[in-house]
Parts: sequence; structure tokens; C-alpha cells
Amino acid sequence: KRNGVGELILDSNGNNRIENYQRYVPDPNAETLIAILLIILGAAIVLGLQWYGKHQKKTV
Repeated sequence: KRNGVGELILDSNGNNRIENYQRYVPDPNAETLIAILLIILGAAIVLGLQWYGKHQKKTV
């Protein structure tokens, strides 16, 4: 996007601004927070199982 003089319009990070583009950040409501917590819980379960499996092989 360009201003009236023809210079590129930059965003707060100094990058070119794209016309008709809006950044979307979801509202921090209960559904969003539950989804984020479930993702973190799932990752923790996977990492915990990998750690447990690694230590089981060493003791057997």
C-alpha cells in the first residue's frame, strides 16, 4: 500500500503494509482458553510418555 506521495506505508515492525489484510487475534473467552489448555495438556502427555519410555528401557 502506498500513501499519497507514492511511498510505501510501513507497519509498526517496519514491514510493507498489505492492503485489505487484517490481523486476527481470537478473543480470550472460555472456549479459546480451554482449547489452548488442552493443546498444552496433550503436548505434556506426549512428552511425559516419551520420557517415561526412555527411562523404562534403561532400567529393564
